[in-house]
Amino acid sequence: MDAGLDLLREVLADELAQIDDERLEWVSITQIDVDSEMNRAVVYFDSLSGEEGDAAIIEAFDTHRIRLQGSVGRQIRAKKTPILSFRVDEVIRSAERI
Repeated sequence: MDAGLDLLREVLADELAQIDDERLEWVSITQIDVDSEMNRAVVYFDSLSGEEGDAAIIEAFDTHRIRLQGSVGRQIRAKKTPILSFRVDEVIRSAERI
């Protein structure tokens, strides 16, 4: 499944680069957790805007969720396309504070 996660991360990163939304300009995807049934995927992110930008970034992800899921569905050869949700990568943030 690691190859699948790498492909999913790559597809999402490529699609993010094509979205013209300044809220997503400095966002990087750090990790993706997919459930065993491929029903849901949690996409963890970090950004240069830090905690101050998190709400706007999550709002932007929610705005573009359908586009991102559609891109995943087209590019990944799987029976299901997971429903994407987006969360701040708290592990990265904790490490930055240290």
